Amino acid sequence: MPHDPNAETLNATGSDAQVAADPGATKGSDPDPEPDLASDPSSEASAETDAQAERDIWGPPPLLAGEDPEVYASFRLGILNSIKPRDFLEEVYAEDVVAESWQIRRLRKYQDALVKEKTRAKIATEFGWQPLLPESTRHIAELSRRWASGEPEAQRQVRAALEKALTSEAELVALTFRAEIYTVAKIDALLDAAGSRRDKFLREIDRRRPRFASELSRASEAAIDAAYEVVAPPTAMELPE
Repeated sequence: MPHDPNAETLNATGSDAQVAADPGATKGSDPDPEPDLASDPSSEASAETDAQAERDIWGPPPLLAGEDPEVYASFRLGILNSIKPRDFLEEVYAEDVVAESWQIRRLRKYQDALVKEKTRAKIATEFGWQPLLPESTRHIAELSRRWASGEPEAQRQVRAALEKALTSEAELVALTFRAEIYTVAKIDALLDAAGSRRDKFLREIDRRRPRFASELSRASEAAIDAAYEVVAPPTAMELPE
């Protein structure tokens, strides 16, 4: 059959004419491309709905004055992401362990802050500084505040003055412990109670899923032992009776 060059020209011209009539079309293109799900507003709305549902289930974070919501959120996610609960019941157990672990962390911080603050007050008001540091009472109070915040120069000055008085920071802290032993013991009792509640939840998990319980226990201890920001010590009204 003889070759007809005019037929090829006609076919090419017809195809080009279709593209010209529809600028959005290309040769060999898919007429129905898949939608871009990444920018789908409905997926974002679904994520927000899930987040709201989680807030409705667990309620607001159990925070006290001076505690940072972002620190708590990081603490909580650190435990949950380490465990990855498989169902709702495991989520309930994990949330209980998060709450008790946060309480343990809180009480440890309060106990540490209490002893530090009482020691600072002893440095500022009860120690016989005048023969050692002839500065004003106001200067001594400021020096004690800087010592408690960990400022190296203030700690050096206090340490040198204590050595002249034939005592030390350790002895001063020991005196604070002796004066506050009942309050420290009450905080220890609260720590034991929180630890017992956490261990009870872990035992329940252990009966349901042994590997999950051991992972949750390690995640809880790691979160509690993590570095934390210093908060103001509790007042007398905040301490347990």
